[in-house]
Amino acid sequence: MQRRYKHRSQWRPLPLVSVLILALALYSVGLLDRTPVSAAPSTGAQLLSVGNGQTTAAGGAAPQVSPDGRYAVFQSAADLPSLAPLYPRSDRNALRVYGRDLRTGAVTLLSDPSIDATAPRLSADGRVVTYRTSASAAGLPTRASTVVVDRDVAGRKVLDQTGNVKAYDLGDAPGAVASSFPSLCASDCGPHLSDDGSTVVHPSVLSPVSPYLEITAAEGRTEPTATVRGNVVNFDGMVAPNLAGFSAGDADYTVTVGTRSLLRGQETKDLTGQPVVENTAPRGGPPAFSLGGKTCQADGRCRIEVTFHPSVCGSSPSNVHFGHLRTNGEIPAGQSTVGLVAMCVGALNSPWCASAPDLTPQQMADLPLRLGTLIKGSNERQGNVIPVGSALPGSPFIAVVPASVTGEFSFGTEDCSAIRLVDPGPQVQDRAAALEGVDAPAPIVAGQSGVVDGTFYLLIDPKPQATAPDAPGGTPDGPRTYTARFSVTTSIIGTRLPPNGLSITVQVERRVIEMRKDAASTPGFVPGPATVTNRATGAGSGAPTIVDGIQPALSADGTTLVFARPVDPSTTSGDSAVLRVSLEGGQADPTEVVVADGDGDALTAPAVSRDGTTLAFVRTPRPASGTRPSQIVVTDARGRNPRVVSTNADGSPGDGDSSRPALSPDGGVVGFASTAANLGTPFGTTTSRLYVRAIADAGTLAPLASLSAGEGPAAAFDAGAARAFFASPDPLAESDTNSGEDAYAQPLSGRLTVNPSHLDFGVYAKPSLAGTGLPLSLTNAGPGPVTVDAIVPPAVFQAQSTCTGRTLSAGESCTTVVSFTPATAGTFEGILEVRGSSGLPRAQQTTRTTLRAEVRPAPAPSGPSPAPVPSDQPTPPPTPPEGPDPAAPSPTTPGPDDAAPGTLSVAPSVAHPGRVTQVHGRGFTPNTTVSLTWGTTGPVRLVTVTGGGTFTAYVPVGRTTAAHLGTITAAGAGRLLAYVQFLVQRPSMTPSLIGRGDGGH
Repeated sequence: MQRRYKHRSQWRPLPLVSVLILALALYSVGLLDRTPVSAAPSTGAQLLSVGNGQTTAAGGAAPQVSPDGRYAVFQSAADLPSLAPLYPRSDRNALRVYGRDLRTGAVTLLSDPSIDATAPRLSADGRVVTYRTSASAAGLPTRASTVVVDRDVAGRKVLDQTGNVKAYDLGDAPGAVASSFPSLCASDCGPHLSDDGSTVVHPSVLSPVSPYLEITAAEGRTEPTATVRGNVVNFDGMVAPNLAGFSAGDADYTVTVGTRSLLRGQETKDLTGQPVVENTAPRGGPPAFSLGGKTCQADGRCRIEVTFHPSVCGSSPSNVHFGHLRTNGEIPAGQSTVGLVAMCVGALNSPWCASAPDLTPQQMADLPLRLGTLIKGSNERQGNVIPVGSALPGSPFIAVVPASVTGEFSFGTEDCSAIRLVDPGPQVQDRAAALEGVDAPAPIVAGQSGVVDGTFYLLIDPKPQATAPDAPGGTPDGPRTYTARFSVTTSIIGTRLPPNGLSITVQVERRVIEMRKDAASTPGFVPGPATVTNRATGAGSGAPTIVDGIQPALSADGTTLVFARPVDPSTTSGDSAVLRVSLEGGQADPTEVVVADGDGDALTAPAVSRDGTTLAFVRTPRPASGTRPSQIVVTDARGRNPRVVSTNADGSPGDGDSSRPALSPDGGVVGFASTAANLGTPFGTTTSRLYVRAIADAGTLAPLASLSAGEGPAAAFDAGAARAFFASPDPLAESDTNSGEDAYAQPLSGRLTVNPSHLDFGVYAKPSLAGTGLPLSLTNAGPGPVTVDAIVPPAVFQAQSTCTGRTLSAGESCTTVVSFTPATAGTFEGILEVRGSSGLPRAQQTTRTTLRAEVRPAPAPSGPSPAPVPSDQPTPPPTPPEGPDPAAPSPTTPGPDDAAPGTLSVAPSVAHPGRVTQVHGRGFTPNTTVSLTWGTTGPVRLVTVTGGGTFTAYVPVGRTTAAHLGTITAAGAGRLLAYVQFLVQRPSMTPSLIGRGDGGH
């Protein structure tokens, strides 16, 4: 493009092409409205889910990348041609984890192809990879674990050599947390890994019931054969003559409890450890249960004798007695807490329970309902149980149990807050009537007599047990099983209640996040002991207690862990929050709340930048609302300045749910999934799409591809967000013809903007050789990086800076100084071009700013001419230009959107070439960084503003022999903050200053 300037005498209206150029310049700097980016992604995506030597897509998902962009991992169900240093390749139907060297194209199989491996992560150098595994056999529960693979055990700096690769299953590693079961994790269950490969965190569940143990029981000291249902032993339900309960004169009654592992290869292990019996009868009294002997057989099955003492029926105010048998077994089969219940003759009404629950009927109306189903014991001798599943502290629900009884119904409970019989009110009854099998929704209450056909409503609201005995492994307020008991005084009509009544059981689980550190000081990953990271300092003694947490995210530097507090999304009860844990020094500090929601919304799926300073999370209304979809929120590590980023170019929030946020390593770019229609023109094969944007620029939104349903971050980014890594069902490469999901790497492009869009140097009173410099800020609006290739000013204007050749990440800025020397009279206008390139392949882009200056003719001389200067005398310095004409336009000053927050002053007021001048700033934003620029030489000083908004800096003055106006500008946060002009000229040559041109202070 031709660049030009013009004198006023040559002025003529701008032709149409110039008007278009000016409009483009204004568009590029954001002064004209921008419409949302809505086109489908251009070609250039790299297909990752292919094997060595292959080009045809094989299907893949969950790609992750190292910061330098060299190494990637992904999961695929295909048997890809690959290196196999750990496990032989197999055509079995299982998900596999593969590593890919993006420089050489080499693919390596990193997981056992006989079991599913998902959610891979890798270290910065690609050496350490971690992923989640799960396997199940017919009739057996799924076992899940976290595996860590060290691809260079000997530290040779070469990956994947046979014999130099080792896998560690953390489920089998020593130092595990008792009663911890990753297999019970419900969502976002994959591990996370620090950049150096030394820290692994993963979600898990502390449960009172091991999914890998079968608990059996028998009357007396015989071989236990009948499976315990609901993990509760009903002593009175096992004695045929005493179905109505024990009397004080009855003999002690013994039950033998047995254990058997359901895990292949674990059948011969002693899984009971050192069993313990806890008596939990209220109001004290003598122990109701005691522990007898323990014997184990050669096949690994162990027997534990537990005895109930009916004498407590005469000495305790309670007619129902509860206890727990903890089978403190080894990992991975783990422990189970078996509930114990025995009933004495008489009513079961619980005198220690308050008459009303903690929740009001209106609060209960918002709770979720869960239908209870009766499980009959074998031969009617193991008791009859209604298990209502697991519960989380802080997430109450109502268990609905239809029943038909005749006589007087009574109820007893182990813990009044955990399980309570309630009358929930008409709103809950109306909702229960819609459940299958609830024909009579009217509540049955304790003490009710006659023929009753209705429904039991149980409020399940367990509280954290801060005073509960420690579980093995040092987990205070560990998981527990709670039990309640129903009974009637006469026979039962129908089959909904068995002849001897029934028990209700609920398992209270704790969602936790576990951490393992590399314990090796030499090459080779060695897992240290497991640690539960989500703890808070308790009241009183200050002992750390568990804070339930899900969906962890680990900063790449391994120092910051963030997670969400689990709440039931179907109810407005509970306090949702994003919490933060510092892992400095390899230990987990007490948690702190970063963001808590007081409006009942759920805060989930947090993401964290590499250094832990930027957080993103999902805010979801509760209860769910079609008019208030989920949005992505970004904030800093302390929860300050939250802003919604799932918006279109005009700032309107997405009209569909957004989820699965991901942050670039530097925290400048966010990616997320969204079903919103107002974020761009729909494209692709699904309603959910991946969007990427620079956090600092709300107008730049790049839709990349369709997304399949999934969990975890929607994308991953390399350093500088040069590429996004994601899985999409869209065929983004010509070789993708499998009509399924594949893993891709997509180059991201940035967009250069300039600020201000117009530089006006004002009006000079007369020609002069003293130039003036004004700052011009170049900013990358993102989301990808941009390289500044050239800064081309029009004639008579100059531009110098360190921006040329520099690559700017999203949101990053640099400052160039544009100068003008009023050597001749006239009006000078032109367009400065900033040329950049971005993406792969490189795409050229140009942004522009208009320049203007006016120089008035020198006034005609009057009076006698000055005497000529002898040739042997130095030429006096030229007179500096006079100040601007008061009637003329002033030079460019910051506008309303970039108003200068401070002022600059220099000392001395006349600066001397080769010396140092003092620059003092006042009124700036405290504790920020300011870049000081001298003249046209580019940034020379970075200073930090004090808490009082001031700074003092010393800037070297360039060497020159001509007097001129000097300029120092202050810039920060990508915009001009302030500038000051002052006279620069040589000092009088005195003996004391000779030879001090290096800057005598």
